[in-house]
Order: sequence, then C-alpha cells, then structure tokens
Amino acid sequence: MIKVIVVDDHEVVREGLLSLLDVEDDIQIVGDASNSLETLKLVEKLKPDLVLMDVMMPGVDGIDTAAEIKKRWPTTKVLVLTGLEDEKAVLRAISVGVDGYLLKTAGCSEIVSAIKAIHEGGVYLHPTITRRVCEEIGRPASLNAKQFNITDTDLVVLRLMAKGLKNKSIAYRLHMSEATVKTHISHILAVFNCHDRVQAVVKALKEGLIDIEDDCSDI
Repeated sequence: MIKVIVVDDHEVVREGLLSLLDVEDDIQIVGDASNSLETLKLVEKLKPDLVLMDVMMPGVDGIDTAAEIKKRWPTTKVLVLTGLEDEKAVLRAISVGVDGYLLKTAGCSEIVSAIKAIHEGGVYLHPTITRRVCEEIGRPASLNAKQFNITDTDLVVLRLMAKGLKNKSIAYRLHMSEATVKTHISHILAVFNCHDRVQAVVKALKEGLIDIEDDCSDI
C-alpha cells in the first residue's frame, strides 16, 4: 500500500482528490491537510510514503513546505499538483527536490500513474511543464555525452527516466537487472551533481543530451 497525505487549501479540491484516490486498491489515504503547518505535523506523525500537495497555499507555500519535508524526511516523496505553469516555480520546486510536478488539468489516471511511478522510484514531470522549463533555461546545441562521462547506456536510461519509467520497467526494456539500472542512475546523479532523478532529467534536457520528444518505442 502507498500511504498518501493530500494537501490543498481548497476543501472542494481536496475532497475530490480524496475521493479519486480512495478507490485505488494500492493507495491508502492516511491524512489530509490545508496548510503547511498541518502538513508537517501529519508527516511527522504518520510517516507517509508520498505527499500530494498544491503549490498555492496561504502562508508558507507548497514548495517551501516540500523543501522542509525533504530536509526532515528525505525518503518521503512529494508530488506537486498545481494550476500554475510558472517556469520559475517549477525550477524552484525541482531545486528543493520534489519528485514530480503535475498540472491540475491532469486526468485522474495520470495522477494515479504519477503517484505509483514516483513511489517505485520514478519521476514525473508533466510534458507541458518540461517544455516550458526547457524554454526558460534555454537549450544549447546538443553536446557530446563524453564531456559528461555519460555512456550510451546512461543516455538510454536517461531517456526512459524522462518518460517517467520506474526502475523495474527500465530494467525490463533494457534486459538488465534492477541493480544494474540503479548503478547507472547513481552514476548519472554523480556526474550531474544532482540529488534526485528529476534534477538529473532536467539537467540532461538543458544540456541537450536528451529531448522530451524522444521516441523511445525502439528501446
């Protein structure tokens, strides 16, 4: 079971998310909150696997709250759900280590898929958000992966990570063990000096090593 806390200051939205997730057999709602203080108290008390949280909240916003969660409980996943397409907000969220960034226009199945992917070690950035971030940070001409000491296999792993695939799915696609996939990901994080998969994917996009439009059907 994936233990989840839902955070949104709008009661109607919060109740809608609770109803949506309550029907999932492998997701357990352990609490809900409407502000940062309530959220931190619940995380400390309930130790959830994942916090699904809105960005715009009164007082301390969702990104600063996510930063505090990551600082105090680094194994707790945070999926940001927002109506904003603000590139700077996305970059700020990535910098504090959120595990995913979804727009509130996302469908029910996409929200559930993102939660499950993140719980199993994946990342999730809504494609629209990723494109806007790339436009904000700029995309230089594609650089030689050798400059980053990135192997061809590392690049393939990065492409699949950018599609939101979990370690198990990447291992299946590449006919390798999950342990080997984890080794590649650890190397990628070290080379890019990143703390998590989302930051690594964004770094690779920024440097032109991969493209969000890459077709991975041939992998």
